[in-house]
Amino acid sequence: MATELEAARQLVLYAARLKDSSQPSLQQASMAKLKASEMAEQICSDAIQIFGGYGYMEDYPGLHDSHGTLVAPKSTKVPTIFNAW
Repeated sequence: MATELEAARQLVLYAARLKDSSQPSLQQASMAKLKASEMAEQICSDAIQIFGGYGYMEDYPGLHDSHGTLVAPKSTKVPTIFNAW
């Protein structure tokens, strides 16, 4: 879990570095968005597995808050298709 989270973080930082230096960064930003949103969902799912069903309760915002990362604002299929180019 920590390895995948760090990989997502590094992709985001790399895309930001490219953008700051005025280099083309659209593909890297797309990959970073895809990886980060997938990892948010996966980490929340893992946390629910570890802590039981508390993630579904109103008092513990877990998985139900992470589902929006994969849906909004675009589908994860768009970055996947774009990255295949």
